[in-house]
Amino acid sequence: MKSPLKDQKGFTLIELLISLAITAFLAISVWGVYNLFYKQAKGQDLIITAQQDARAGVERIQKELALIGYRVPSGTAPIIQANANSIEFRYMDPLTEGSVPERLHVTYAVSANNTLTVKRCVEDANWTGCPDPNVHPVIVNVNGPTGLAFSYYDKTGADLGAPVPSASIASIQTIKISLTTVTPQFIGPNSSLTTKTATVETEVRLRNYGSASSASNTTPPSTPTGLQSRLASAGTRFGVCGRLNLKWAKGPEPDIAGYRVQYTLG
Repeated sequence: MKSPLKDQKGFTLIELLISLAITAFLAISVWGVYNLFYKQAKGQDLIITAQQDARAGVERIQKELALIGYRVPSGTAPIIQANANSIEFRYMDPLTEGSVPERLHVTYAVSANNTLTVKRCVEDANWTGCPDPNVHPVIVNVNGPTGLAFSYYDKTGADLGAPVPSASIASIQTIKISLTTVTPQFIGPNSSLTTKTATVETEVRLRNYGSASSASNTTPPSTPTGLQSRLASAGTRFGVCGRLNLKWAKGPEPDIAGYRVQYTLG
């Protein structure tokens, strides 16, 4: 009686080696595709993080620049320095008006380790400087000391240059902010180390600048009469989006301090 095992044929050594070689080739190909996809995905994550950091930094600066000059008395400079890569300014914190008012002295700049920092202190009742400022990091991985940039414009849209001369600082009406962040190094598709940058820009209209009251002003604002409003002229570089010109009859108060205009989107 024949054993059934004698009629069964297995794989030869050469066939096994060929099968292993094909399997290894396919595995290496699949790994190469996966590794390339992983590198690209990681790079995209870093780019998105850099974009988010730049956007968060610009929004932080924008909110404070919009308050420049708020409740700063006449004779005290709302903007102390207006440089190409830093700005130093004053305003009163609106959230503290009903309690102990905080007269804030703020500086935005980029530190030596490429971190966007804000230097802040509370001045005394006479706005006499910043004796002991606190420095806080805002955003890391700024693209060098020029990664933060400011441009300054007057009411006609003319560029005032930077640094703005002290005699021209009072003419600033709009500030353009540009913040560029950079990703950490990552391996690109060509297997070499690379970095990517992300830039976010915006403009801030200084609506509180130039409306300060004098230290001796005790006249409350009167109720506006003859109030008129119309769209701002389109003949400027700023356009008309979100802007209205308001006009009303002159009252007994010497300035417009104390008036509040609420802007809402319906």
